[in-house]
Amino acid sequence: MESLMNPMERALWFIESHFASEITLEDIAKAGGVSRFHLTRAFGAATGRSIMRYVRGRRLSVSQPRLCRRAHLIFCRSPWRQDTTLTRLSRVHFAISSV
Repeated sequence: MESLMNPMERALWFIESHFASEITLEDIAKAGGVSRFHLTRAFGAATGRSIMRYVRGRRLSVSQPRLCRRAHLIFCRSPWRQDTTLTRLSRVHFAISSV
């Protein structure tokens, strides 16, 4: 089945299958069967964002519901607001303003 996919589809398949683990641009390019330079240019042209920004976005989209549930519990139980790196990244990535 993989042989029927073009390099961009193979790269996206690899990202979707492995984004929860540590992956590099080299890993993604190898899965796509192209150089990392070609993949970087093609991916940017196709999606309007960098590959690793896409990977970070996928990771955040999966963790966002858990983050919201945890944040609700923290805010309900504590008068102090606790910002974490993940919360800040989520705000930037999903364009969420501070409350």
